[in-house]
Amino acid sequence: PATCNADLSEWWLPAAAEHAIAIMEEVDAIIIHTLKSIGCDLDDEVNGLKQFTSENIVEAAACCLNHIDPDKYKFSKKLPAQMSTRFRACADMAAACKELGFSDDIGYNQFLYTNESETRALFMWLVEKLPQDEAGGAAEPMGAGALLEARMAAA
Repeated sequence: PATCNADLSEWWLPAAAEHAIAIMEEVDAIIIHTLKSIGCDLDDEVNGLKQFTSENIVEAAACCLNHIDPDKYKFSKKLPAQMSTRFRACADMAAACKELGFSDDIGYNQFLYTNESETRALFMWLVEKLPQDEAGGAAEPMGAGALLEARMAAA
């Protein structure tokens, strides 16, 4: 029996990992498509969130926040040159995310120091917060979070 379980796990674990990677790639593609559709200027070579630089994260977060509440948020899409101003701008974006209901820990570091899983969680949440006409136009949620939940339920 132990040998049988070991053989099964040798097959199942790599297959499960490949499936999870495929889902993350699909979610990343939806997030990037949505970001481009609201005016983020991402290079065509960027096809996953693991390729995001601090500049990409700040630009994309600023685009999202400015679209979520254009009367309240007017974030610059460019990182300031001076480091102290960078920290302040990123801290302000983090505070806006908290104010809008982002429940994970967030601070300037999520914008300045890239971490793929934290970046994905942030942008899945931001894309879900976009007005529906900008996030895809459908009456039902079509954001990255909804897709991920549906794909994980089907797995």
